[in-house]
Amino acid sequence: MPNGGDYRMLAAVAVVLSGTAAPVVAQDQPWVVFTDVVPGVSCAVVHTDNLELVVSLDPMTGIENLVIVTGGDVRLVDTQLLPSFEVLYLGEPAGSIIFEDSANGIRALWWVGFGDSVVNVDRFTGEPLPTESRPGDIVVSTCDGCDLWDDPNICIIVDDDPVPDPPPLPPLTINICGSNMAMALSLTLVGLMGTGLARRRTVSRNSAATRGHKELEQEA
Repeated sequence: MPNGGDYRMLAAVAVVLSGTAAPVVAQDQPWVVFTDVVPGVSCAVVHTDNLELVVSLDPMTGIENLVIVTGGDVRLVDTQLLPSFEVLYLGEPAGSIIFEDSANGIRALWWVGFGDSVVNVDRFTGEPLPTESRPGDIVVSTCDGCDLWDDPNICIIVDDDPVPDPPPLPPLTINICGSNMAMALSLTLVGLMGTGLARRRTVSRNSAATRGHKELEQEA
């Protein structure tokens, strides 16, 4: 497990790298992402015997508190995470944050008390209570804070690229005599048919006029 300085260096590198990609996070996510260096696993959700939490910096105090994200988000102002990954409750040692495998084989974060048993957290006071549960006894569903945080806008992905033009609409088809044809082709055919009909009418009129002249000449 990295020490506090190593972790913050890794976090800074991750932010720089994520900023180079076209899709970027709309705003900084308000929780800390921890990385287990050896397997290269990252996790933001801290698991306990009964609740899921994240570590979040309080901008008013500058203290990293634990925040309950199971159900409604609740900041536990009486907790503090130290750079050594030790947790304080009311200023007193209350265990630590570690990486361990869950019952379903997910490498996850855990708040453990003394003896490496997972704590049970009082939802109203934030007090960690001892249990006999171990990380390997508990099934983990997620390590992503986006899955549990109340405000979904925190995790909206924004594309830096210009909005692409909408795809062209398919040509409009018209059914003529049981056959579907593109509208442009249909109009062309209708136009040709109209032109042919007009020509036939002109020829018919000219022929009739010619016959009339010949009959008049014969009578004369």
